[in-house]
Amino acid sequence: MSRSLHVPLPQYAKPLTSFADVEASVERSSGHTTKIVAKKRKEDNAKNGWLWVFKEFKKNPESLSQIEAAMAAFHRALSGSAFTPKVRPVYKRETENSAPIFFATVSKVFSHFMDLQTYLGDDFGAPGKEKETDKKLKALIKGGIGRLLKFAILLGEGDLHKGNIGVIYKIINGEKIVENVVRIDFDDMPEPMLSQSHLRGTQRNAHTPKFIITAHDKNTFPVLNDADPYYWPTIFRLPPDVAGKLSLIPAHGYSSAEVNVFSTLKDDDDCVKDSHFADLIFELFPDETRNNIFTAFVTDVVLRETFSQYFSAKKEESRNASQKSVKFKEFWESLSSDSIDLIRKEFLAYNAGLKEKHQNLAINMTLVSQSYYAFCRTMFSEKMKTSTTLLYDGIVSLDLKIVGKEKYDFLNSMRKKLNDHYKIFFEIKELSIADVAEFFTNVTNLLKELKLMMATNESQLFCALKYFLDAIYLALRDLITHCSFLNPSFSVELKQLDELSPLSACSGVFDSASMLRVNELVDGVWTWLFLMKEDKEKPRRKNKLELANKQIILMLFNALLFEFKKDTESYGAQLVSTTSQLGRSVVSAVSFVSTFWSKPLERETTPLALLPLPQLIIVQQKIQESKNSTALQLALNELLVVYGEGVDALRDKFFLGLLTQFLNEFSLESEFVRMKINPNLAAWLDEQKKVSASDLRQAVVLLKGKIAPDSHFVETCDDDNDGEWEEVSCPLEAKSQDRLSAFK
Repeated sequence: MSRSLHVPLPQYAKPLTSFADVEASVERSSGHTTKIVAKKRKEDNAKNGWLWVFKEFKKNPESLSQIEAAMAAFHRALSGSAFTPKVRPVYKRETENSAPIFFATVSKVFSHFMDLQTYLGDDFGAPGKEKETDKKLKALIKGGIGRLLKFAILLGEGDLHKGNIGVIYKIINGEKIVENVVRIDFDDMPEPMLSQSHLRGTQRNAHTPKFIITAHDKNTFPVLNDADPYYWPTIFRLPPDVAGKLSLIPAHGYSSAEVNVFSTLKDDDDCVKDSHFADLIFELFPDETRNNIFTAFVTDVVLRETFSQYFSAKKEESRNASQKSVKFKEFWESLSSDSIDLIRKEFLAYNAGLKEKHQNLAINMTLVSQSYYAFCRTMFSEKMKTSTTLLYDGIVSLDLKIVGKEKYDFLNSMRKKLNDHYKIFFEIKELSIADVAEFFTNVTNLLKELKLMMATNESQLFCALKYFLDAIYLALRDLITHCSFLNPSFSVELKQLDELSPLSACSGVFDSASMLRVNELVDGVWTWLFLMKEDKEKPRRKNKLELANKQIILMLFNALLFEFKKDTESYGAQLVSTTSQLGRSVVSAVSFVSTFWSKPLERETTPLALLPLPQLIIVQQKIQESKNSTALQLALNELLVVYGEGVDALRDKFFLGLLTQFLNEFSLESEFVRMKINPNLAAWLDEQKKVSASDLRQAVVLLKGKIAPDSHFVETCDDDNDGEWEEVSCPLEAKSQDRLSAFK
């Protein structure tokens, strides 16, 4: 039995005897020789359609020839046959029965091909050539340069000079019209693998390439901030000086003028969209098919496994970057069923182009579906995590005495069940549409229970949970919408979801655009004052919760103290100025704020130097030191029992500042919500800008009474005299406050 029978040939391997020389060999600086050959198959084998570029490797030819052919096949499967030539490994035998020796590759020559260097010419980007430059750039964009560049960075291409990119053109009325932008020469990808000494080794000692995939680069692509290949259209690079001679840019390198033009691609919508489309194709391409491709070209089992691990890691790296990339998220949100259908058609076209004997390399469309649903889940995860956090925040903000233990326990139980469903959903490896449907059903069933509990039109619950309801609704809608792109029948689930929209779940709460009532405003501020949140900066702390708004409360109080110390009368103006500089985003103004602050509350004319500053400083310290809602309430209660001339004015300004800040933040959140929910809510939110000065003053009175419920008096405001404040004795039990748990 001959030795050759024991050595299986790679699936696409070609014998040297299948080709005949057409042109003499040319020595290349990169360590190989090239020549044009023709395949011996038909009498017309010398015609252009059957010409191939023959490349013979000098170093590690067996591995490098097989790797280049495999990488070209992988690129061809990703981008399509119209954008990548066929590349095959070539072997020879010393004797008829000896083992095959791989030493070269052949790449099929494109018809009507022009390399990028020739296409751009010498005046691309030159002054006075703007019109010609723009025309060529638009042709490249239409031909798919955005997708080509993204595949290059994903696959680790380190040699993307102008000789390795080209255009395929057709001639119309004597003019060459670009159809596709294509890649040739795949012997330098992935460079991080090939640069290892046992393969090709490092080619450029003066440059250490970086092939990392980051959100930053996806946001500005093809301008790179983190990745750093040697040749790249948006990177201007001078070679190092050699023996004191002046460095010159190679003819196939990119000039500064060309770099400037190509850098504008980051602002071209079509190019950006194409690059993210390539991200999605790379994500959906099955690992199984990629591994089958390497098996069909590479004989070394260890080498195949190494490449498999490398690209699996790159896919995860790209996925993580996509989750964080603002630009990719915008692309994802604008995705349509047509885009997903296009990817399906491209994959199916690839399968159709395979001969029957190569069907083992076909793309498994079931795996594509699983990958797509899994990626929908990945993009959905951030919104889902946000919604569960908002549910927790909402529950924490509730007053157990007001809501009642039964409902409080229900919400905690629902939160646990929601987290359990979420965890199970994300542990599924081979995700199917049935798994998505089951998760959706489980979550919507929980929301239906919540809807029943809130059917009594209890606005305090809705106010505490409204951000959670908004977030979970939008998260589920995003998941179902994107899944339906691949499975249109799944869109019927959206009807179920619409029935559970925040407004439907709380039927009657916003049926009409009623104005925010004063007691609701007060309870909203109450919740805002004592809201607790997780301290993410100190995750190892035993007590991870901290007051969410303590710093803003303290800053408001400090601003007033500062003005008192300066003995100035400009409380209002300074307070508004201070509020605008806080670390939170605050809307420019609610209409009543500027007019109300322009009329200072009536106050004593006693010199401010007589104010009891020591007592106020003690209050300041207690606010600073408060670590929970009880401590903060005690500090504010301390403020209410400070007496002395001018203290009333200070208190009123402080509590009015809290109300103003809360309404500003409420309005800011409303602007965000109104863009995504329905017009009834938007109309209701508009009404909240109409809170009158009288209502605000009444709210100050109620808020002070709520902070110090054990007081033996309450302050009231005479609505007929908009601006007069009265203090009257009143039995505690005579106070009437409709306490509603309100806004976060």
